[in-house]
Amino acid sequence: MIRDYLKAEYPRVVHKGEIGRMAVVDWGYENENCGRRLRELENDKVVEVVYNERHEAQYRYIGIDIPVVKRIEFGGQGKMFANMRSH
Repeated sequence: MIRDYLKAEYPRVVHKGEIGRMAVVDWGYENENCGRRLRELENDKVVEVVYNERHEAQYRYIGIDIPVVKRIEFGGQGKMFANMRSH
C-alpha cells in the first residue's frame, strides 16, 4: 500500500509523518511497521529518502523501471548480460 501510494503521488516527496498517519488510520498498519516497510522499500531501490532542511525524512517513488538482467548460457557456463540490444 505504501509503494502504491508513493507511486500515485510521484514525483512529489511525501513527509514520513503523512505516510505514517495514513498507514495507521487508513491502512491499519502499526507505526513501527510503517517505518520498517519504508526502509525495506528504500533498500530495494523502490523509493528514495529525501531529508528536508529540518532533517525530517520524506519519501519519493523513484519512478523508473529497473532493467531486467537476462541469463544466457554459453557452453554450460552462465554469462550475465543486461540491456541486450541488436544494432
